[in-house]
Amino acid sequence: MDPKFRPALLIAFVLLLPLAVHGLGTAFANLRIIVQQESSLIQAGDEMWLKISLSPGVSARLWPAHQCGLPPPDASVVTESGNYTFPIRISDSESDMYYCLRSSDDRLAAAVPVHRAR
Repeated sequence: MDPKFRPALLIAFVLLLPLAVHGLGTAFANLRIIVQQESSLIQAGDEMWLKISLSPGVSARLWPAHQCGLPPPDASVVTESGNYTFPIRISDSESDMYYCLRSSDDRLAAAVPVHRAR
């Protein structure tokens, strides 16, 4: 290499190095996805169908009751988003029953009346 080009090459390297480093920094950008919690609970024959989207760390409970208050200890627990099927656990003699849903952060709640086939 011709010695008279060395200073120009050094200046170009010093000037272009920050641009190259900045370009590498932007290549590794963070992606943040916000999951909106939502649920759909419907009766399908003798089953309850639940489609649910939960935020990380949030769970939901599902249980039969005459009134939807706090979930009992034996309530079904859902810890991940997805589609679920639950058999209806009430006797034919019980009337005015609901299937209740509540998330651990109280952002989701539902009460679906249960209709027994006669």
